[in-house]
Amino acid sequence: MDAWTKKRHQFKRVTQPLTELELFLKNAFDDHFPTAKVELIRIREPLWFEEINHLDIAFVYSFKQDLKHNRRREFFLLVQSKLLEMNEERFPAISYIEYDDYMENTPKELLA
Repeated sequence: MDAWTKKRHQFKRVTQPLTELELFLKNAFDDHFPTAKVELIRIREPLWFEEINHLDIAFVYSFKQDLKHNRRREFFLLVQSKLLEMNEERFPAISYIEYDDYMENTPKELLA
């Protein structure tokens, strides 16, 4: 796997220094989903051939209870409005990955 591909798929542990945007997203997730804990986060630019102007945001989380679907929708709306306040006009594409699934299905060289 080349370095560019690895970097695009690399998640950051939330115990590492986070950018302002990563910190905002982690804190918003923690506040909105009190029964879950963000373990890893990834924010990446879309590929050059993707025509939709969006921001790819992925959370790897552990939980005591599953994330409720209606809470995910509320979280999306919260993130979208906060990004607009931060002058970030790209559409947030948010995905959620359970920590155990991430550890089980991610190649060793990509594990954070």
